[in-house]
Amino acid sequence: MVGAKYTLVVGGQTYHGQTDSNGMVSQVVPGGATSGTLTLDMWTVDLTIQQQLDPADTEAGYSARLDNLGYYAEDASMALMRFQSANDLNPTGQMDDATKAKLEEIHGH
Repeated sequence: MVGAKYTLVVGGQTYHGQTDSNGMVSQVVPGGATSGTLTLDMWTVDLTIQQQLDPADTEAGYSARLDNLGYYAEDASMALMRFQSANDLNPTGQMDDATKAKLEEIHGH
């Protein structure tokens, strides 16, 4: 949802804003925070914030990044396939160099 208003509560701080042109929320939050709540329109999501992610080319690493970006699925390969499709990559459901590069570009390392 582009331009949707949100409220983000993390580390005792409350942030208000709007989603960007890709429908994403991006916010710098206090270091050491491990949880938060994001309210977007009528949805509220409890957030778990990891301090360090596994490498992006491991299943644990790309699964965490995909979750952070909203690509939820019971099967990590399905979430990866959705990400690939949304980013004009070959939707194989398998991690490859192009997918890793795009994931790191969008999510960060």
